[in-house]
Amino acid sequence: MVDGAVGKALNFNGEDEYLEHAWDGLLDVDLYTTVHFE
Repeated sequence: MVDGAVGKALNFNGEDEYLEHAWDGLLDVDLYTTVHFE
């Protein structure tokens, strides 16, 4: 899941899209962490 987040963050065209993908990746990691470690 973390690798997927990094991959999404690296696949961008322009800063806005980068921020959007990076944020989506962080949400994915947060959700994964919440589900698996709480």
